[in-house]
Amino acid sequence: MEHKLILYHFDGCGPCRRVKDTLKELHLDIEWRDIRESEEAMEELLRVGKMQQVPCLFIDGKPLYESSAIIRWLRENYGAKAVAP
Repeated sequence: MEHKLILYHFDGCGPCRRVKDTLKELHLDIEWRDIRESEEAMEELLRVGKMQQVPCLFIDGKPLYESSAIIRWLRENYGAKAVAP
C-alpha cells in the first residue's frame, strides 16, 4: 500500500538528518517541508500535529514524531522495496 508521506524538518537538525538519510537509503522520494523556510509549513505542523517538534512524518495526514519511530516505520513499510532488484 502506498502512503502519502510528508517530512517536516529544518536544516541543521541532527534527528532530521537521520530520517533524511534513511529516506535516501530506501530510495524514497517524498515531499520535505522546512518549517524554518516556510511559515505555511510551520502553521500546518502546528495545526495538525499540535507541536513544533521535528522531525515529523505525516503519514496519510497523521503525524509521527521521534526520529527512531519514523525510521522504524519507514523500514517496516518500505525496507523490502529497497532490497528488491
